[in-house]
Amino acid sequence: MKNHIKNQFDEIKKEMPKNLLNKINELENSVNHNNEILEKRINNAEHFAAIGIVAKGKSHNMNSYLGLILNYSGLMKRGVERKNYENFEKYIDRISKAYEKIKEINKVYYNKHKEVKDVNIKESLDLVINMYKRVFEDNKVNIEIIFNENLIVSSTEAGIAQLFVNLFDNSLSEAINNSCSNVLIKVNSKNKTIIYSDNGKGVPSENNEYIFDSYFTTNDDGFLEGRPGMGLTIAKHILEKHGHKISLITNEDEKLLSGANFKIEFSNKGE
Repeated sequence: MKNHIKNQFDEIKKEMPKNLLNKINELENSVNHNNEILEKRINNAEHFAAIGIVAKGKSHNMNSYLGLILNYSGLMKRGVERKNYENFEKYIDRISKAYEKIKEINKVYYNKHKEVKDVNIKESLDLVINMYKRVFEDNKVNIEIIFNENLIVSSTEAGIAQLFVNLFDNSLSEAINNSCSNVLIKVNSKNKTIIYSDNGKGVPSENNEYIFDSYFTTNDDGFLEGRPGMGLTIAKHILEKHGHKISLITNEDEKLLSGANFKIEFSNKGE
């Protein structure tokens, strides 16, 4: 994608100003087409359940970068109209970087990431956190990860990414309502566990037994618009499929932060 964009702009520079406006319009049409495809994929629940990506939070991040591309292409159009090409190199560079971010987000969509293999937890966390960096910053959520050493588990890259995506979505839902500002993740390679915690409102005790049920949600505003209450259900299903499990921590002494705390336990399968 990056090379494709650079090649387009190399052609543009050779032809300036002849046909320049048409070339930029072609780029804008291409971005809009990709945006339409993205929205169709988000609405295709069966497809995203299969690869474990259902939350509209990914669409938010993707659309942010698509918006940046459209913004800079618009600046280039105005530059053409004014015969001012001074900042074109900067615009091209930023468009290329935005496409690189989109490629990182897309990594969790591809079928090849459904292959069962040794998955590096740190790499998976880094991938998802990078996807969510902008929305974390916008909502003033601080993320802290504690490793004793890295953890390798037998699963799929898409499945592990989906696990973190759904947990982050829940915390972000709390953050949007101004009730969550910190996420703490503790990875223990010795006993093959992860504890995920935030300082949001947490789960009311009367809801503990329902938290992993399909379509169960405590969010009246429907943060995952059109797909309420499926995130934890899918995460649990994916983990159990590979012999792992997730549970809600209810013992106050085991909690890391005051809000929702989840314990993920990985089996020794594959060792």
